[in-house]
Amino acid sequence: MKLFSRSIALHRAVAGLYATILSLIIVAVPLQHANAQSAGSSSSQKVETRVADWQPDIIQETLPNGVRILFSRINDIPLAEISIIVDAGTARESGDQVGVAYATNQLLLKGSGDQSGEMIARSLDDLGSIIVPYVHYDYAQLYAKSLSSNFGSTLRILAAAVVSPRFPENEWQTFQKQAAATLTRPVTSIGERATRVAITSICGENSANTRSLLPASSELEVLTTAEIKDFHSTWYRPENTTVIVSGNLDFEFIRTILLEAFGRWKPAAGTQQDDVQDSQAIIAGKRIVDVASADSMIVQVRLSMPSIPRDSDDFAAMMLLNELLSDGKDSRLRKALWGDRVISPTFTSTLGITRSCNYCMIIGSVSHALVNTTVQAVMEVLEELRNTPVQEEELARVKSTILADSPLMFASNRNMLAQLKEMAVYGLSSETIIGYPGMIRNVTAADIQRVARAVFDPSTVSVAVAAKADVLLPQLGSSREEWEVISE
Repeated sequence: MKLFSRSIALHRAVAGLYATILSLIIVAVPLQHANAQSAGSSSSQKVETRVADWQPDIIQETLPNGVRILFSRINDIPLAEISIIVDAGTARESGDQVGVAYATNQLLLKGSGDQSGEMIARSLDDLGSIIVPYVHYDYAQLYAKSLSSNFGSTLRILAAAVVSPRFPENEWQTFQKQAAATLTRPVTSIGERATRVAITSICGENSANTRSLLPASSELEVLTTAEIKDFHSTWYRPENTTVIVSGNLDFEFIRTILLEAFGRWKPAAGTQQDDVQDSQAIIAGKRIVDVASADSMIVQVRLSMPSIPRDSDDFAAMMLLNELLSDGKDSRLRKALWGDRVISPTFTSTLGITRSCNYCMIIGSVSHALVNTTVQAVMEVLEELRNTPVQEEELARVKSTILADSPLMFASNRNMLAQLKEMAVYGLSSETIIGYPGMIRNVTAADIQRVARAVFDPSTVSVAVAAKADVLLPQLGSSREEWEVISE
């Protein structure tokens, strides 16, 4: 045992030294760029052009059994990052099996093939690799990072976990006990309650978007390993799986390892039932989520409306619209609510993007006395964007904000992996991913106005506030009849 511990300690010490050397290399690169910039403006311009014009090579291939491969070689650092993406997110859960997607994903590394969970953990420790499970509404993921030299061994562990997990009963019981201590859901804040009602009005009552990605321990308590195995056999299929790799590797080597690891995985017979909703349930109106027991005198306000899907040609214009609403002190919301009027500096805008439901939500908080004034002011902001073209100077400002980080989109394995994941999950082309900065630059004021007219249609705007109904209702005046009080 002492020899084993010393071996692990030595391994970690070497890994720590290696990480230190890497950090010095990474720091040195920006310093070289800084020195080039200090040498003169012409040198600086040359560096910026070279970074902006560089585009990654993205290789796409599909194995005979349907497993899709996305690969990009990013740099010469001997590291690789891997994401195995499976169409097995929470949107695939049935109403009476909430939490099964999370449970399945978490148990993949608790035993697979002839390896126990403990053996898998020890193998990863020996390799210096990490694997992290994660579940989203639209997908389940196993993310891994390893040395390039250990890529093959790490990928084989990942493949076994996805293809042939054992879901041992004792591991599931242990996991349930751990969940009872760690997944006790905290009391829902009034802001979360307002957000949930707002999302429900856009996405529908049964949408996975209205649920937390982390299930409560009470939801896991009622699940069985039989249900977990059934979920795995239904959704963990080769045709539902994408393997994404970014790093200092040769693609021919990657293909060989993938064929070895996934090649015998056979597509299941029969047709899957697609449970993901294709349409959004738009229920416009004004709702008060009664929080009579809350001590806060602040009202949480949410205005939400259906938005543009990620794969739409108009998505770049929607991104700019969102930025116009929420980009710092010069944003439309900030000027309307904390410039022209002194109402609240808290308001911002966000986009929710999933395959089944996309929305734009305006979020902030005010006092009970200012709810009506706030809703009216926000609606005026949206109406102005619908009716009046954006000035070129303002459009240039928000484009600059979005494009500020564009040179970093493909600058690291992690960033590249994120871009390739968007391709896999939302069906985007490599041209869309690589050409994103150009799409932003090409958006015109007319494009902005056209998308604003479609998205900010007053008939599809839903308003939800979390407030003390007995305090708010008397202050609504003549608009009181427009509001519905609900308990949530």
